[in-house]
Amino acid sequence: MKILGLLLFLPILASPVFAAGNLSVNSTNLALAYINTRALTNMLNLSLNSTGGDTNLTGINVTIGGTASIGNVTLVALVNSTGSVIASNTTNSSSTGFTIFIAGGFNVSGTTLKNLIVALNTSSSAATLVTVNISLSPSASFFVDSGSNATVLAGFINSSSSQIQDVRANASITPNIVDTFVVNQSFTYIFTPTGANAIQNFNVGLPSSFTLVNITAVEQGGSNLSSALYTNATQSSQVNVTLNTPINAIVKIFFTANTSSDTTGNFSSVIAGSNLTNVATEIATGNRTNVTAKQLVNVTNVGAMKTVAILNDTDYWEFNFTINITDTVTGLLQLKMNNWTSNQPAGSIVLFNSTEHFATFRTSSNFSATSRVNVTNEYNITSGLSISASPASPVIVFLRMLIPRNTVISSSWYTTYSMIFRSS
Repeated sequence: MKILGLLLFLPILASPVFAAGNLSVNSTNLALAYINTRALTNMLNLSLNSTGGDTNLTGINVTIGGTASIGNVTLVALVNSTGSVIASNTTNSSSTGFTIFIAGGFNVSGTTLKNLIVALNTSSSAATLVTVNISLSPSASFFVDSGSNATVLAGFINSSSSQIQDVRANASITPNIVDTFVVNQSFTYIFTPTGANAIQNFNVGLPSSFTLVNITAVEQGGSNLSSALYTNATQSSQVNVTLNTPINAIVKIFFTANTSSDTTGNFSSVIAGSNLTNVATEIATGNRTNVTAKQLVNVTNVGAMKTVAILNDTDYWEFNFTINITDTVTGLLQLKMNNWTSNQPAGSIVLFNSTEHFATFRTSSNFSATSRVNVTNEYNITSGLSISASPASPVIVFLRMLIPRNTVISSSWYTTYSMIFRSS
């Protein structure tokens, strides 16, 4: 009997092996003369090239220098070419050295030049007017995979020194809810400094659905400023105010803008001062910089209270309107109305003449016990019924129309009207 032997050939499994690379490192200084607190700031651009094979960069040693204490630096980071932070270190508060390990490594192939930016962040309580810089010693600063090596082409890699500034402000705008298609809607944009350095320029960018009309006032520390104390360089979509003297106090900019259809837009803002420009403002808890434009007035019923009048210059027609205010707002309810028209026989009744207004608008059914506003053919920007309302509480308002003595007698009188809510 023969015994047959069966030989099995099994594949050998192993990890892929790449040829070790020679990593060459060059650098470009990115440090600015002045940097801001709490802002991730680019300091060095590292150009990486690998020859003879791929190199996997797994970490970098960074040394902090300058006159700033190390406690002022809160983070050192590596940023890739798309602007994403791929690794960082926030642990050191006493040593000038930061070791940044890259999870999984950063592969540099033998055919592609890659870039990494070294950036740092300073504390919100960092001392101002001190300087900070970074340096990387030659190959000892770079951790690479086994078998590869790193060569710094320019010896030590150093950034220039940047002086730390502290230019900060919170921003908010009011009102945050406005009606659609309001001309000259008033807004107040508020800058509240939170940094140590003074601010000189204040810029507000309007969303595309709002058109700037003009600046009406600038307030500094609670007091209105004379126009001689600031420069107004506004555009159709941008408020731009520069103070003659930089300050560290609350600044309010009062301006008007036209709203359009239903939309929600964010009013962005930047500030400048102490050698820094285009510093984005922040939003404190409870503040808002967005504004929603929506239809705030919904007339749900028109009631005719008195529609017969004697032609004696004192008798009148009277109507009431039940209105749903579609959000919780405070401001002025405004009415505009066309002149009354009759077809049979033809005639018209104007709302006012050179001496008298015939149409009035009020909030109380008692004509003599409430203040009234005159009604014209256009909205009066500053005149309306002062109302605080919410969707849960319908508003009832009243319209009285005095009938002049020479009015044509007719049963076909009619008019058209519209209402808006001017938020305050």
